[in-house]
Order: sequence, then structure tokens, then C-alpha cells
Amino acid sequence: MKIILKEKYKKIKSKYLIFLLFFAIIFIPILTVNIRIGSDDTTYIEQLSSMKIFDWLYMRVKTWQPRIISDFLIAIFNFNMPVWKFATTIITALLMFFICNFSQDTLNKREYVYSCIISFASFFLINIGSLNASVFWYTGSFNYLWPSLFMIIALMPFYRADINKPVKCKFIYILAAVCSALIGYNEQFFAVAIGFGAFTFFLLILEKRKIPVYLIIQYILILINAGIFFKLGGVSIRRSAEVIYFKDYDMLSFADKIFLGVNWGNYQVFNNWNILFFIPAGLIFIIGLNKFNSSALKKALFAVPMIVIGLSIVRLEYIAPNIFGNIYKIFDTMYIQPTDNLIKPLELFPSLFCMTIILYMAVLIFYAFENKAEGLSNVALYLASLCSGYILGFSPTIFESGLRIFFISDILIVLLISNLTKELFKFEIKKWFKIIVFLLFAVSLCPLAAYSVYNLAGEDFILFKLYRYLSYTDI
Repeated sequence: MKIILKEKYKKIKSKYLIFLLFFAIIFIPILTVNIRIGSDDTTYIEQLSSMKIFDWLYMRVKTWQPRIISDFLIAIFNFNMPVWKFATTIITALLMFFICNFSQDTLNKREYVYSCIISFASFFLINIGSLNASVFWYTGSFNYLWPSLFMIIALMPFYRADINKPVKCKFIYILAAVCSALIGYNEQFFAVAIGFGAFTFFLLILEKRKIPVYLIIQYILILINAGIFFKLGGVSIRRSAEVIYFKDYDMLSFADKIFLGVNWGNYQVFNNWNILFFIPAGLIFIIGLNKFNSSALKKALFAVPMIVIGLSIVRLEYIAPNIFGNIYKIFDTMYIQPTDNLIKPLELFPSLFCMTIILYMAVLIFYAFENKAEGLSNVALYLASLCSGYILGFSPTIFESGLRIFFISDILIVLLISNLTKELFKFEIKKWFKIIVFLLFAVSLCPLAAYSVYNLAGEDFILFKLYRYLSYTDI
């Protein structure tokens, strides 16, 4: 018995060693960052130097926002950068661990490693502007990175209930309950959890399955803490203060705000997320190749999102603007604004075209999964990713906040990629796919290398200039 347990431990240990690789890689850019002068960092340092932690938390709750958990962590770490850097690396590695183990693990060791490498590469290919503000920034990490980990853990039991493969480790249920309470103090995160939880309940009722008690407890914890978030006050004060960032915001109707949020979210897909979005589109195509190898038409239908998103990355308009300039306007969903008095059908075309591709991809995600409940659940995750960006139309800081507000969307896409990869390994994998995986991983290291060099040597370094040109991104 002892020998069997020892062998099992060795097997598990060797399987999860891959996360040490992720830890080592992400630790490098984190090491190069420091406190940002002129940002919230310096404001909070000044405030905390003259206030006790709980006095500062109370002031934040009443005068700005009740993000109690994030603010508590900001204060507890007290801008101790060496400790923060190590803790941030651990939290990022844990986030990837739970993403890679989110769905039922049916892979052998080799397949699991390939799946992890694809997920790691996807994380590294999140737009560097988003990573810069959500992972590599002291204040931003507590508002976006840590809640992302809490959200993924909280969603895991719901997803496993959807696919009728409950989590085996009992400790995860306790951890998920705690995380459900913690995400109640971050708007985007509890919105996703409430929406996905409601979807799970609907699916279980539809399939006439019993709703587990632990899911009901989790959902109640999310609702209670989200209720406390709004009850504490501060939200309305912040909302009034932020109107200065969008002076005409109060003139927008409810429909205008939806229109603005959807267009701005879709703009990210085809302009800032397109490299990340290309990965699930490519995986869907490869799954389609394996599922329908006798139907050329079905293969072509599965290739459409990959081709369109691929074109948005290549940007042929820069090579031949006279030929391709007008074609690439189809990716400019912000070509018209909700405040425009007269909208012509032709001006709406970019918005309609991009929305069609995005919704069509949702259909393909459903058909990519053999288990229909799993397909529906991944469509729900995909739509949650998009909607977490769309709801920003109801905030006057929609343009002011930058790319960090889309970090939750990025993480849900990385989660979708991890789930699609596991589905892909149900088929026989060709050698060329394994080569592509390692090429993808090698390419994904370039943004982090460029970012690290930028922090150490400045933006004049040629590697950073090359990356910024290729990704159309400013840090």
C-alpha cells in the first residue's frame, strides 16, 4: 500500500512540475517592475503613511468604492515590493494551475503537458497593455489578478456540475465557498459568477438533475456579499466623480450605452485581443478537421473565424494601403458613436460584421464539444468573457480605464482555450500540431522578453520597438 501511494505521489509530482516552468518565466518580468510614480501607488502610500489600515479601508468604502478585499490586500502588503513580487508570481502560477485543471482531467501525462503549454502561451499572449496594468502593477494586481484567481476557483464547482463530473477534492468546495464570498466586492467578477451560476441552475433544472447544496450556498454567498458591496455606499459617489472622464455620458440612453459597450468590446477582439482570440479560433478549426474529415464544407465553415481573425492580425493595410485600406475598416467597430444623429446602414456594417463573427464562433464552440452540456457551458464562459467587456458601456470610465478592465475577459478566453485543448486531445494528434505548439510557446515569450527589456533598458531597445509595431500596442 505504501509503495502504491509513493508511486502515485511521484506521478502527480512529475505531472505538475510544468507549473514551475510557468513560475520561472512569469517571475522575470515581475522582477523588473517597481512602484509607479504618479499612479494610485503613490497616492495610497501617502494615505497609508498617515492612517491606520482599517481607517483607510473605511475611508475608501465611504468616499470611493467598497472593494474591501482588494484594498485590504493593498494595505497588508504595504508596498513591500520584494514580498509582493514573490506573492504575485505565486498567485499567477496558481491561477494557471486552476485554469489547466478546471475541467475533468482525462489526459495522459504527455497530453497534459501539451495542454498546459498551450494555456501558458495563451496567457503570455494576452495584450501586454492588459498584463502591464493587471499583473505587473502593484495596485492593479490586487484589483484584477487576485480576484481572477478567486473567480476561477468559485466557478469550478458550477462548471463541473454542468458536465456532471463533480470535483473529487472536498477541500475545493470549501475554497470555492470562500472565494465566492471574496469576489462579491469586485463588480465585473461577481457579475460573471452570478450569470454563470444562473446558467448552471437553469441547465440542471432543464436536464432534471438535482441542484447540489454546495452550489446554492456558493450562490447565496456571492449575492450576499455583492449586496453588501452596494449597501456600503461609495459606489454612487465614485460614479458621480467619474463622469468628468466622459462629459456627454449622462446624455446617453440605455440603448446607447449597450451600443457603446458592445462596439468597444468587439473592437478589442479584432484589434487588441486578436492574437489571443486566434488561438481558440485555430483550435476550433483543428477540432473541425478531426470531426468532419470527410466534409470539405464543414471544414470550411469551422475555418471562418480563424481566417477573419488572422486577417485582423496580419494588417495588410500597412503593406498596401491603397488596396486593403478600406477592407480593414470592417474591424473598426468604433467607426460610429451612439451620439451620432444619423446612422447610415453602411456605417453600421463593421459593427454588424464583427458581431456576426463573434456569435458564429459561439455556435462553433458548442459543436466543437462532444458532450453537449460541456459545449453549452463553454459557450456560456465565452459569452461571459464578452459580456464582462460589454457592461463597461454602463461606466463613464469605459475609455479612461484602459485595457485592465478587459483582463477578466482575457482570463475567461484562456480558460476556454484550456477546455478546447482537452477536447482536441480526444482525437489522434498529428506531429505537425506538436511542432505548432512549441512554436506558439516560443513566440509567446517575445512579449514578456520585450516588456522586461523595456523596463530595464527603455523603449529605444530594438526588441521592444519590434514588438510594439507587431502588436499595435503602447504600454
